[in-house]
Amino acid sequence: MQAQTQAHQKTLAQYQNYLQTGLDADLRMFASGVAPIVRQHLEMAQKMTANR
Repeated sequence: MQAQTQAHQKTLAQYQNYLQTGLDADLRMFASGVAPIVRQHLEMAQKMTANR
């Protein structure tokens, strides 16, 4: 599960980075929709690893 947490952290950071620096408006819109879902999954993964 730790690997999942790390993967979600990395993915979220990449989406957030693109939201700030990306040039393609369509991709920024996509990232703005996906980033909250990835954040939610990250929070769930963190809770699962904290409970162990």
